[in-house]
Amino acid sequence: MGIKKLFNFKGAVHLQKVKELHLEKQYGGIVHQLNLDEFWHSLLGAERAFIRNRTSWSFGGRIKSEDLDDPKSFAETKRSVYGFLLGNASWAMEAKEYDLAEKLLIEVVERTNNIFIMHRSYKELVIMHNKLRKENECSLYKCIEYAKLQIELAPLLFQEAMKNGTEPPRIPAFKILRAVCEEEGIIEEYEDILTVEQQYKLGTFA
Repeated sequence: MGIKKLFNFKGAVHLQKVKELHLEKQYGGIVHQLNLDEFWHSLLGAERAFIRNRTSWSFGGRIKSEDLDDPKSFAETKRSVYGFLLGNASWAMEAKEYDLAEKLLIEVVERTNNIFIMHRSYKELVIMHNKLRKENECSLYKCIEYAKLQIELAPLLFQEAMKNGTEPPRIPAFKILRAVCEEEGIIEEYEDILTVEQQYKLGTFA
């Protein structure tokens, strides 16, 4: 590695560390406890305000809204980071704050290694964009994208459910994506989805 490249590489690492230290000092409370500093920083001010208000309400006023992320706050929660993110995503969808709901659900997907939590996040994304797709072309494409991603989890979901001795979870993406394919006249994909759906029901994955 040349001197210039080495210097640039070290500079990039240094800047990242400075950024992380800055974020650690910038936020406290539950946000810092759950290691959400960087994600929290990426949100719009109005989105952070929405979550502060909802969190305060959900704790029955035991935690003030500013305690959620104030640098001087030592407020903590017994909720997992996934419980926190998914709960706030539900509040956001109920309030029709769809962009925020999507950000929260994608953050769950990017953080988790749990196939069932990932499945739940994709399920919420598919249902949300299916609801919006008639009036929003962007949501149509997102609905298709997230539905395919959820369906890709089918073999692993079935396998893990069998290991745990539980019923495999329902995958709404099958029905929703079939409906989209019918409306758009995509016959080949419709048949592929039907095949995977039958394999999922019968547990006959190759």
